[in-house]
Amino acid sequence: MRTQERMAILELLDKERQWWHGLDLILKSEGRLRRGIIYIHLSYLEDRGLVQSRQEDEDEFERRSPLPGSLRRRLYCITNNGIREMSKTKSPNRSFAPEPA
Repeated sequence: MRTQERMAILELLDKERQWWHGLDLILKSEGRLRRGIIYIHLSYLEDRGLVQSRQEDEDEFERRSPLPGSLRRRLYCITNNGIREMSKTKSPNRSFAPEPA
């Protein structure tokens, strides 16, 4: 379970405990996450009970002023199991950011 991308997702979700869209996580990740793979990782984490998802509600959908024909987005947040998993891996000097070259 400890791929860099999955840990980066959990780290972001744990840091700011709110509902996130996958593309928002990519933008917030400062290059650690990529578009082509994030939803595979989110699905993996959700299957293991570390992340939960829901479809955005009507108010959220209307607030972002979608174009006609737009679909509601899937939103993700960390679960209590995910928080526990992150607490196991945290140490004062540990970050899942890539090492400098």
